[in-house]
Amino acid sequence: MLSAEFVRDTLYNFTMYAFSDFNADTKRTPFKQKAWNSVLEMLETESFITAEEATMLPKKKKKALHDIIIAYITFLSLPDWPPFPQDFLDGSSERKLNTPILRYMRTHSDQILDYYRQAHGY
Repeated sequence: MLSAEFVRDTLYNFTMYAFSDFNADTKRTPFKQKAWNSVLEMLETESFITAEEATMLPKKKKKALHDIIIAYITFLSLPDWPPFPQDFLDGSSERKLNTPILRYMRTHSDQILDYYRQAHGY
């Protein structure tokens, strides 16, 4: 089995690579439910997403993807997280998130949205 720490580290490394040019203006972009939903749909339909693709998203979608991943990183930092299947990260890296992790993010998106709203007062 794979610990949540490995999944969290993969998401963190992807975020650092994909959003290295994420400027202060983009970080101040307000939360938009429509952009969040659009990104979740993208996670559902895509087999993978590369860091290069993430950098080319429109500003609102880029912020939504960034915020979703950061919420998962934070969520996976909680203690006693159950392990993931050994092959969960196969094909994922700092430059690419593959199908299992994208599906997992989409499947648990309601929990993450609730967590994000509470953390940011939305």
